[in-house]
Amino acid sequence: MAELVVARMGPLPAPIRDVVDVLALAEPLGLPLLTKLTSAEAVETPSHGAC
Repeated sequence: MAELVVARMGPLPAPIRDVVDVLALAEPLGLPLLTKLTSAEAVETPSHGAC
């Protein structure tokens, strides 16, 4: 399972991985709190099919 997660998330930029990590541990979060914990740029970046 760990290998699958690394294979899927490895290509993502670090700021976007941070967003995914925070949501995985603390969802549901409101947008204001999520952007404070990570970054507004990462939250608003479209995935473009990265996963």
